[in-house]
Amino acid sequence: MDNRKPLPITEAEPDESKRFQNTQTKLVDDRVAGSMLGVTPGTMRKWRVFGSGPKYVKFRGAVRYDTNDIRDFIVTHKVSSTSQSREGDDP
Repeated sequence: MDNRKPLPITEAEPDESKRFQNTQTKLVDDRVAGSMLGVTPGTMRKWRVFGSGPKYVKFRGAVRYDTNDIRDFIVTHKVSSTSQSREGDDP
């Protein structure tokens, strides 16, 4: 009989695990991500350097964007007028 206790779950893990269970996660490259946002792959690279673009995943040298993070990025950057422009907007 196995008497080991399960490892505790950290605070950040439940939200991430639910995200993968409840949505279709699709990873795309900077070309596709850029086209979703109306910008060039070069702009996507620039945003990565400055930390101003959508979240991304990097593994084995490949950069990929979760389409859900791209949608979140769009939602968080919506404004109604120029007076609402965000301080520190993208370079």
